[in-house]
Amino acid sequence: DDIRDYFAARPRLHPPPVLVVMTQIDRLRPVNEWQPPYDLGDERRPKVRNIVDALAAIAQDLAVATLDIVPVCLAPGRSYNVEDVLWAAILERQSVADRARTLRCLDSARRGEQGRLMW
Repeated sequence: DDIRDYFAARPRLHPPPVLVVMTQIDRLRPVNEWQPPYDLGDERRPKVRNIVDALAAIAQDLAVATLDIVPVCLAPGRSYNVEDVLWAAILERQSVADRARTLRCLDSARRGEQGRLMW
């Protein structure tokens, strides 16, 4: 709300894009069901239903579109939606120059150059 108010009071400024990262989706019930990938359009699986419900709750609480929320898991050995969906969402919201710089940093990180520092 503070960010929205700040930019509403300054119409000449462009507000930054908002991206919400919903972490720890592996801990949503049923906790023992961890079989990604999850198709959020197919709510027959209990885990998927709970992910979708959590997305809706966060979207309502933060007044953001569900498309601006990325569900991820960062737990060791369970990383999900980070390398593909999260980075794609970040790049989508960047300017062309920032996107090129981020891609160069990602490439360096993949090669092991300052990967820890970037993360």
